[in-house]
Amino acid sequence: MSPKVLARDMSERSYIVECLSPILRSFRNAFPEIRYDWIEKDVKSLRDASNMFAINVRTRKTDLLVLRLSDATEILHVEVSGPPYKLDKKHTVRDAKKLLMMGVCNLCRILANNFDCPIDDAKKVKSYSIQAIGDRLTLFAVSLVNKKKYLAIELASCIIPFSFEAIGCYTKIFNFFAIIRNEFIEQEKLLKRIRSFMPSVDDDTSDLREWIHLPDDNLIPVTEGEMDELFLNDT
Repeated sequence: MSPKVLARDMSERSYIVECLSPILRSFRNAFPEIRYDWIEKDVKSLRDASNMFAINVRTRKTDLLVLRLSDATEILHVEVSGPPYKLDKKHTVRDAKKLLMMGVCNLCRILANNFDCPIDDAKKVKSYSIQAIGDRLTLFAVSLVNKKKYLAIELASCIIPFSFEAIGCYTKIFNFFAIIRNEFIEQEKLLKRIRSFMPSVDDDTSDLREWIHLPDDNLIPVTEGEMDELFLNDT
């Protein structure tokens, strides 16, 4: 006689505990190389970026911090932008900007440990975030696309079901987390290659230090024309 429909009229914290945490824990069980830190956790990569650029980066907390067990490196940030039944545009935009800033800082921290790697490899390094808006999860990645410019791309999205009749949504949820796992595996291969790279005397890789940049909190986006130019130059 248990209810077959979950009430959408719940708080943000209840949404995390009742709906999101069971799904995310299942992913952790299938990918044991990671660790979860739940609810309002300090993001260390922000402090690292603050020290790296010798500027004051405002501290932020995240709803879920996914860490690699081997070295405690942040590999995924998760923000829940309010409860599932009531969308708040300001909250959603604020969380999106926060995730982008955390993604950029984490990317800078990763690249700072490998300044001698080739630019082409550095541009393939990604940091990942998930934003929960209403009943939808969206995965996006941040990467270095050009000198002092970053690119955020949506990789996948899925709907969280609130009723037994919507159980088919889990097919896309499984695919969503399969994409994350494949991304993690490919990044591990890439970083292993980067860490083992030995530059020769003729290699000119020192300019990677000039490529990374920490934007301000406004995160001014590029225009469509600038985006086209970035891709044209990249190809």
